[in-house]
Amino acid sequence: MLLALLIFSLQFKPVQTYFAQRAAAYLSKELNTTISIKSLYIKPFKSIVLEDLLVLDLQKDTLLSTPQFMVDINRLSIDKKIIDINTVQINDGQFFLKDFKDKSSNLDFIINYFDSGKPKVKKKKSKPFDVNLGRLILNKFAFRYINYNAKDTTQGTSVNFDNVNVKQLSGIFEGLDTK
Repeated sequence: MLLALLIFSLQFKPVQTYFAQRAAAYLSKELNTTISIKSLYIKPFKSIVLEDLLVLDLQKDTLLSTPQFMVDINRLSIDKKIIDINTVQINDGQFFLKDFKDKSSNLDFIINYFDSGKPKVKKKKSKPFDVNLGRLILNKFAFRYINYNAKDTTQGTSVNFDNVNVKQLSGIFEGLDTK
């Protein structure tokens, strides 16, 4: 009976938000940084909406920040290894990626945390997940990249890809998949 009540209560935004905020607090402690979420709403097997998502890097600079991150799911099948996402939409977000002189990045600490390492026993190759992303919608998105290891070799009007700062990026990118 208690399990049924818990499953039923997880359908409500305040309960989902509570658990999302607890998970963000746990990850903040584990990663020694700040991860926060104001609210979360999951409509099972259909959509996910995160509000006021903030992830800081280890230098306490913003890695990712967005007031609204939405994912609309067409189909999700774990047993058939299918993830079919209709739309990912990020409104007024920003992402700041940095490569350091030691060849690391400000994203490495998150990747390393979730990396399970090489498997000790070689497993039979399984079918990879079929991931399809129909549309990525960015509204007033800011992307910044700095490579602290690079030398500034730009001259005149050429583009320096080691120091990129794009503001107010809006667009629809369609047909993104893993095939």
